[in-house]
Amino acid sequence: MKPILAIDLGNQNLRLILAQQTKDFKLKILAVLEKPSDGLNKGSIVDYGVFVDTLFEAFEDLKKMGFSPKNIIVNVASSHTNFKIAKVVGGVARNDGEITKYDIDQLLEKFKETANEANNRKVLHIIPREYIVDDLTNIKDPIGMHGYRLEIEAAIIEVFLPHLKTLQKAFGELKKNISQEVFSPLASSHSCLTKKQMTVGSIMIDLGAENTGFAIFEEDRLLDSGIINLGSNSITHDIAICLKIPLEEAEKIKIMYGNALSSEINRKESIDLSKMSKEVKSEINRRYLAEIIEARLEEIFGMINAEIKKINCYNKLAGGAVLVGGGAKMPGIVDFSKKYLRLPSKIGYPINLDYTETNEKIIDLIDDPSFVLATGLLY
Repeated sequence: MKPILAIDLGNQNLRLILAQQTKDFKLKILAVLEKPSDGLNKGSIVDYGVFVDTLFEAFEDLKKMGFSPKNIIVNVASSHTNFKIAKVVGGVARNDGEITKYDIDQLLEKFKETANEANNRKVLHIIPREYIVDDLTNIKDPIGMHGYRLEIEAAIIEVFLPHLKTLQKAFGELKKNISQEVFSPLASSHSCLTKKQMTVGSIMIDLGAENTGFAIFEEDRLLDSGIINLGSNSITHDIAICLKIPLEEAEKIKIMYGNALSSEINRKESIDLSKMSKEVKSEINRRYLAEIIEARLEEIFGMINAEIKKINCYNKLAGGAVLVGGGAKMPGIVDFSKKYLRLPSKIGYPINLDYTETNEKIIDLIDDPSFVLATGLLY
């Protein structure tokens, strides 16, 4: 089997995983690469030339390692991506009424017609939620059954077509072709959620640098998914403004002293910023820092709360919230999520990849909430 290259096109970092499928359908990880990203903002290309240069450097690094992959899978994380539920109805081709894969494929093709390319939309994913044969509902797989009327309800994810074309063109500049594009929350969910979690009801929350992705599952069905245009960089900006310090210093302070729950911090605890940087000569209250962080997290999680309420599924999420992405490393984030969402919460890790013959150092590197999306692209 030819190697597969998964690229997480993050706004702050590119994460690349090169893997090869073995004869027993397991994955051997050949290489892992993490590099600063540039030219992207909130999942969209904002500086084409700089983005192409960033990709070029990444592929050059792989080349030096002895790899030049052709099979490339990337994520799509733009907030211009739409999620909707749609239904299509059709007949059964065989005279005896037996439903075959052909009947399902014919109906799935109809879904693609729901995206109007004149309005710059393209169907990225069609995810069946339910099959209906005549009047029989909640069917998981109708192949082999008999009936005369077949209906499919599916989750449709549409991407903004110009964004997709620009992305494909950027890879084309380097004589690379994208084999598949995957909506970021779907990839992350397939990496960190078990089938049981998707069945009993769970929400995956991917806390990225510039945006936050989410996907809600129940009864092994995708109920809702989307992108929120706020991420951990918003917290860094808030710290810089409130403390009147440079962004670079604000990021360091967030990583070293940040906490998502101000109530966990002693009111008298202070931070001497001069020990961190010559540019900053002051002392701040650590609880005040946590209050800055908590305020922005309340806004982000407030938007997620609104999505849960919109589809009325609070009582369906027994599996709780699974937090991934770089923002999931923030101390106190699990307790914050439990308190704010009123759901069981935990940090998510890549759990669904079946490794074999892979260097232990590589496994340790990708066994991290930040690599959930990249590993999910290989699922």
